[in-house]
Amino acid sequence: MYPYKKGRKAVRVWNTFDRNDIDRVVRNAREENLKEVEEGLSKWISSVLDFRVSPPLCLRLASGNELCMLLEAVTGKPILGVHKNDEKRKGARTRARRSIESQENVTLFCRELKTLGIPGHALMTPQQLENMERDPVFGCLLEVLRLAHPKGIGEISEGLLTVAKLPKGYTPQKKYIGRGKKTKDEKLAEAQSSLMKKKSEVDDSTNTEAVLRGGGGGFAF
Repeated sequence: MYPYKKGRKAVRVWNTFDRNDIDRVVRNAREENLKEVEEGLSKWISSVLDFRVSPPLCLRLASGNELCMLLEAVTGKPILGVHKNDEKRKGARTRARRSIESQENVTLFCRELKTLGIPGHALMTPQQLENMERDPVFGCLLEVLRLAHPKGIGEISEGLLTVAKLPKGYTPQKKYIGRGKKTKDEKLAEAQSSLMKKKSEVDDSTNTEAVLRGGGGGFAF
């Protein structure tokens, strides 16, 4: 009986170690996946806002101001009531006041997303952002990315497209770089249109002067 008991005990210990190894591998894989998603989101947000937004995103976006700026860039509409990051006032405000303003900003951000049709279960809460819960925060940012993708707003990596379940083959022709900035093609088209308009105005002015000099008989019926 002794070898049998010893054998059973040995098997149990080995299985325990095996399960621990599997759990550790799963945790490591999950952590690597979250880091990859965070890096992709960081690069995309930076390309939209035109300034570096580096990880950890939960800490970087804690004020809620950048979140509202991001959504404004995607929708093209301002969000009213956002508390801006004022460096001059930063030292005068208490920590409690800054926390309240941050929560209000995040609430405005989520409320605007809800009006755009994003379901409530896909939205994060101010407490989740403050507690640095990456799953709901990243999930909410992916919803914003899904809104931006058809418009070609920002530079989205292939890995992020896979995570957001967006088609890789679809690439919008217009590439958005920075908030409120126009592409070279748009600037060229606008300049050409302005030039043609001025030329047309000059031609009309010249024709009017010729008619007036000719005694007003320039019109034929």
